[in-house]
Formats: sequence, C-alpha cells, structure tokens
Amino acid sequence: MDPKSLTSLDWYNIRIIVQTLWLILTSVVVFGGTFLFAHVFLPGPVQFSGRSGPEQRKTVQGKNLRLFLYSLSGASLIFAIVITIRTFSILNSIISFFPRFWM
Repeated sequence: MDPKSLTSLDWYNIRIIVQTLWLILTSVVVFGGTFLFAHVFLPGPVQFSGRSGPEQRKTVQGKNLRLFLYSLSGASLIFAIVITIRTFSILNSIISFFPRFWM
C-alpha cells in the first residue's frame, strides 16, 4: 500500500477536527462543573425559604443563580452534542487518506 500525501485540504480538516475535540472537552467540563455546583453546593442555602428579611433575599438570589447555572450547563451540553455531530461529519476526510480507520 503506497501512502497518499496529504493535501492542504486534508491538513485543514485535521485542524478542524482537533479544534472541535478541544471544544467538546471544554464544553463537557463546563457542563459537569456548572451542573455539579448548581446541584450539590447551592441547595444548602436555598432550601431554607421559610425565613424572611435578608435571608429570604439570599434564598431568591440563590434560586436565580441555580437557574442560571442550570441553563448554562444545558447550553454547554447542547453545544457539545452539536459539535460532536459536526465532528463526525468531518471524519469522512480522514477516511480518504487513511482507509483502515479502525485498525
């Protein structure tokens, strides 16, 4: 089997694949971190909503922060899914110069 030389388009596609893999990693870490922080660390102060005064304001601020963190984690998960699908569509370019992909 004679190796095929890589063209500039092949190198461009490899660069895009590597960039999207880094984006997937970053968005998954952001998803995990924000979901963990909102789900584990925020329910403690937010649970005591029966109090009035400044403590009730803390509770409302905590609920708003939790809602924001949940929405940020959901957005990063959707972003990771979309980028993963995009990466799989670009993988066809690797098959053009390396046909035995799984070996």
